[in-house]
Amino acid sequence: MNILIIDDEENILDLYQTWLEEDHHLVITSLDGIEGINKLVEKKFKNQKIDLVITDLNMPGKDGFEVIEVLRSEEIFKHQVPIIVISGFLNEYVKDELQELGNIYFLEKPIRKDHITKMIEHIKNHH
Repeated sequence: MNILIIDDEENILDLYQTWLEEDHHLVITSLDGIEGINKLVEKKFKNQKIDLVITDLNMPGKDGFEVIEVLRSEEIFKHQVPIIVISGFLNEYVKDELQELGNIYFLEKPIRKDHITKMIEHIKNHH
């Protein structure tokens, strides 16, 4: 899978990238939401498909909520790209708000490699 990861903590970004590359995924990383959206749009217009977006919620610039809203508001992305939200700040209100946008999955920090691997397998089997 081609996976875009957006997280403002470089060490977390590097860890996720390592885990996913070990599982033979092509990984694109971004340290903020604006750059992440730009990379996704750029890939889309080059006809290079992003299969999955993994994003944190609490980030400077555009946070994860804003990233998800942009991805779901653009007609070319609407409900196509599954999104995994990884955060230490997930509560039922946040989950309910995001799930209304469709095709959203959740992992609560701290996570291990097997958490993300199982979630990606689940997504692959349901799309």
